[in-house]
Amino acid sequence: MILRQSRWKIEEQILLLKRLGMLLDEGYSISDAIGFIQIQLKKDKQDELLESIEKLKNGEKFFKVLEQLQFHSTAVSFVFYGEQNGNLSKSLQTAGLILSERERRKKKIQTLLTYPIFLLILTGGMFFVISWQLLPQFIQLYHSFQAEPNVLLKSLFWIREHPLMIGTVLLLLFSIMIIAQYSYRMRKTSFEIQTAFGKFPILGNLVQLWNTYYIAYHTSQLLQSGLSLFQSLHFIKDDPKKPYLKEAIEKINDGLLNGDSFSAAVQKIPFWKKELVTVIQHGQLISKLEVELEAYSQYCLEAFFEKLEKIIKIIQPLIFGFIAIWIILMYFSIMLPSFQLINYI
Repeated sequence: MILRQSRWKIEEQILLLKRLGMLLDEGYSISDAIGFIQIQLKKDKQDELLESIEKLKNGEKFFKVLEQLQFHSTAVSFVFYGEQNGNLSKSLQTAGLILSERERRKKKIQTLLTYPIFLLILTGGMFFVISWQLLPQFIQLYHSFQAEPNVLLKSLFWIREHPLMIGTVLLLLFSIMIIAQYSYRMRKTSFEIQTAFGKFPILGNLVQLWNTYYIAYHTSQLLQSGLSLFQSLHFIKDDPKKPYLKEAIEKINDGLLNGDSFSAAVQKIPFWKKELVTVIQHGQLISKLEVELEAYSQYCLEAFFEKLEKIIKIIQPLIFGFIAIWIILMYFSIMLPSFQLINYI
């Protein structure tokens, strides 16, 4: 095991992947490329990469080295395929680009959520002040006038008087959700979990697009390296970071043994887009399956990020809408008692 003084940040991973890919294109071996890059890094990272070079010289696979360095699963998977299809430089650069795009979207979400979260904290503080400072005053006024508070105030009174009960119930519900999720994951296979995710509204489409991109892209690269379709599928079955692919490939093989065509067997995998079957049929018909799979994989990747962008744009207005309703409720909780008490004067 490699002893790490610090984890590799995602930005550092992206930079290393892109630089390695470019150096491999320039004719460097993987060990020489790592040796050159480590000169520019901090001491702790240098030590890790020097140890990685020794592991590579001893015959260890590069994807295993990255796995030990705790690199992102996307990087590990792409290197796993790159070492097999003979185009490691392209796999490294593609992984770097995907992780870079992922980080860009992640930072955009964080930027969009910063102001709404600030408003939520601010309004939460206001709610606390209302509950613990103003409400006792209203309670005394209602008692002095022998008046009946409205439903909103009754709810606020109840919340103020039972904080421990509310906290216990929320903690219990949260614990039940965690246990239920853990139990579900223990009872279901990775294939079944991916199938369930693929059926979720909105999220399901993203899951299908990403899974379809993943299988189409890597199959195309393996075919371009000279492997047959069945050799490619056999290799994909051993993907170290996608255990559900093993069951998916086994289901395809079972379908073929039962007399199904390859496209018909693929159609039975629920977390891949249905259009993949048409692409396979057309690619086999014109003997350009690897070309069409690669082109279709790029379409899926672009569609994935476009839909993700749309979801990001919807998130902020929804949060602002929730905050607006929250503020209106607080306003009514202050003003309604005043109007009600005026009627008793």
